[in-house]
Amino acid sequence: MASTAVVAGNPFILSEWNEYGVNPFHSTAFISMAAYACLNDWDGLIVYCYHTSESWNDQPADEITNIFDAYNDPSLICQFGFMAALFLGDLVRPAEHRVDLVFTQNDLKTLPPAFSMPNAYLPYITSLRRILGSRGCLYR
Repeated sequence: MASTAVVAGNPFILSEWNEYGVNPFHSTAFISMAAYACLNDWDGLIVYCYHTSESWNDQPADEITNIFDAYNDPSLICQFGFMAALFLGDLVRPAEHRVDLVFTQNDLKTLPPAFSMPNAYLPYITSLRRILGSRGCLYR
């Protein structure tokens, strides 16, 4: 769903992204996300949250006490180097084709809640971005 925030001609970094450890595919979710970010030609990903505590020494290093934490999750932390190589290298190239999502100002006021369905699957098969007009508004 973050793909609808990508605006053509502007850098895009997805902040505060995470997979919270309750999914059976938790260990591969981060590599998949890095690959899809490459496919969509995003500029960066920021994992939420490295450590949930304000203090560095009040949580055990050998026990996962919060599903938000990344700092001591071996299924994630051991993949950081590979994810960086994947993202910075050319293992996954940007999509050859792109879908441009265009809304008029009136569209933005009247779209039904289900309008986002194509936006939910297009980033998995091609690159998706929005187009802005010369005054910063979306145009058709």
